[in-house]
Amino acid sequence: MSVFCGIGVCQACVVDGERPCLSRRSGAVGSDPHALERQARLVVIGAGPAGLSAAIAAADAGLDVVVVDRGARPGGARRPAALIKRAEQHERIHLRLGVDVWRALPDRTLHLTDGAELRPAALILATGAYDRVVPFPGWELPGVITVGGAQAQLKQHGVPRGQRILVAGRGPLLQVAAAGLAAGGAHVVAVADGVPLRKWFGHWPVVARSPRRLLQAAWLRFLLLRHGLTLLPSHELIAADAAGGALRVTVGSSPKGLTKTFDVDLLAVGDGFTPQVELAIALGAATRIDPRDGSVVVVERDQRTTAPGVFVAGEAAGVGGADQAAAMGILAGLAAARHLGVEVQIPARLRRRVASLRRFADALHDVTRIDPGFTAGVADSTILCRCEGVTFGEARAAVADLGVDDPRSLKLVTRVGMGACQGRLCGGAAADLLGADPTPYQHRPVAVPVPLALFASGGHE
Repeated sequence: MSVFCGIGVCQACVVDGERPCLSRRSGAVGSDPHALERQARLVVIGAGPAGLSAAIAAADAGLDVVVVDRGARPGGARRPAALIKRAEQHERIHLRLGVDVWRALPDRTLHLTDGAELRPAALILATGAYDRVVPFPGWELPGVITVGGAQAQLKQHGVPRGQRILVAGRGPLLQVAAAGLAAGGAHVVAVADGVPLRKWFGHWPVVARSPRRLLQAAWLRFLLLRHGLTLLPSHELIAADAAGGALRVTVGSSPKGLTKTFDVDLLAVGDGFTPQVELAIALGAATRIDPRDGSVVVVERDQRTTAPGVFVAGEAAGVGGADQAAAMGILAGLAAARHLGVEVQIPARLRRRVASLRRFADALHDVTRIDPGFTAGVADSTILCRCEGVTFGEARAAVADLGVDDPRSLKLVTRVGMGACQGRLCGGAAADLLGADPTPYQHRPVAVPVPLALFASGGHE
């Protein structure tokens, strides 16, 4: 089976009983659930840049903070060393690692996979995002993985030295992943980015006001050149085929109509990100559709959601990268502290920084956007739902012959979205095919796979 989703739900990446996207779950810090309940006036879900920044800001303001994260180590995909060190050494921050929230209720009751039940006075959601992939012929084949899955595999298990990898999709993360894989010993044959460089020209004023981003881009380009990587702008994925135990991948340039074929061991693909908003919806927070990429994001003001006592930071409020997530985290931590009665000032410069980072994120979204109707040209034979093996043709037949026009009906008739990933990977494409709201694919009363023992015991093992 191939490593695919990078978020621990698709189960396609099991290697020797362990999923590369998640470390083995053992030794959570502070393992007494009752002690945890006494500490949990403020809970932060997620220990990435947004979650750690929120926890540190609230703890510095004088609050005891519990941080819950499914990973065995804090930091998320980026693992920012300075933030991790501050959080681990802060006497008011209590890390609960290797633990998921599998159920959340509107009164802020949280059920954890270790059997604990929390009901904090305030809650900060920093649940991040996962890779989005536009389906193409062959995306279900072994060896086709997401960019996030490839990075997780590299960090947890490394990659075989000399393994041939093609990185393809849309957006700057492709180059970041390619540089990391090359540094890890892989032979990255090329980076095929479907975004033309000219699309950035209309956003030059915003880019010019972001010198740090320009320096990061220049440094990244230097790393790519140092590793001898070929960058193919305006080249989109056309298809992947099995070829003698490997993959034969075809990419094409839309303006010129030219195609290139690569024989590789691994295809790492990503077309942006899908915010994880399942818990926000379960808690009663309002959401909206981001017109820039069709994703569901949490409605917020100063990181405060419409659900009482619930705040959001990072990608769940709109994908924008680690810098934006960290700034949002600080703002959310201070806002939550103020909500809990702590006299704390929120600096105007912090709000200006968040606003500036959001402007850059808006530009990035516009450049890399996937317009509605993107599934119209996908062949009927192409797989729509990887978990259940449902093709686009079968889904279109359900629409044409049976009048299916919403995600629930499509699920009942074809099983699209009923597999292990619960529509996380196919939901966006299915909603586009239907011309429907993608929000139903984010409604998950049970947020993650859990043992039946948790149900039998009422949430307590």
